[in-house]
Amino acid sequence: MTGAHGNVTAVLVIVAAIYAAAMFALFRYATDRTPAGIVRQLFRTGRPVTLAVSTLHPIAWDPSRPLGSGWLSGSGTATYTLTDATTVRVRYQPSVGNVIDRSGTIPTLLLPDTPEKRRRRRIARVVIAVYLALGLATFSLTVLLVSGSDSLRVRIAALSALGSLALAWIVTHFVLSRVRTHRAAAPHHAHLLAWAVTYVVVSAVFGVFWHLDTSGDTQPIPWASAFIDAAVFVLVTGAALAATLHHHSYIHHSDDKS
Repeated sequence: MTGAHGNVTAVLVIVAAIYAAAMFALFRYATDRTPAGIVRQLFRTGRPVTLAVSTLHPIAWDPSRPLGSGWLSGSGTATYTLTDATTVRVRYQPSVGNVIDRSGTIPTLLLPDTPEKRRRRRIARVVIAVYLALGLATFSLTVLLVSGSDSLRVRIAALSALGSLALAWIVTHFVLSRVRTHRAAAPHHAHLLAWAVTYVVVSAVFGVFWHLDTSGDTQPIPWASAFIDAAVFVLVTGAALAATLHHHSYIHHSDDKS
């Protein structure tokens, strides 16, 4: 690609990288509040893990109860510590009321260094590699097969690649949900307002860049079309992220029999 069209790929890569970094940060923030995330931090840092419980995040893990069946709720602060290699303690200080002090044995599937955990990590890496290879292959084939301007081909290829990734996530979860017994895991809800604001801002950024990158063409992308394409692009990636989070919860909790 040359000239103005060459800027499309560069802009897409830069903005997509920023977007991916933001999504990764949100994903890590959400998973760090799960039982698996809390245990991982405790073993990695050796320091207490403190979580704020509020209207944005109304529940926190209660290690004295089986996974998925009991939670600390209300407004307050939950502090988790390791009392030994297999026991975690939580000290929950509600905004109003007495301190709640509980402890429980860490479920085997949450321990950070077990054969089962290592096996899950290997499987996860293979699945992620397959997803990325599928997305790259879809992008490359679409760029080669679709006709039109460079800008149009890149945009269609990006949407096709993200669509293939979303489809792969859906198929994977469907297959797993049929061959394994699924137990309800912790409801990991990202704050709706934060997601909405992020969606609008990122969609707007993509839309502006896509329009400006073709403003010098004889037939530039209209503002409406640029924003619609950007909204679809971000929606697909957001859906893929949500599917990833749900899949992560499923992989880490579906074998729990407690």
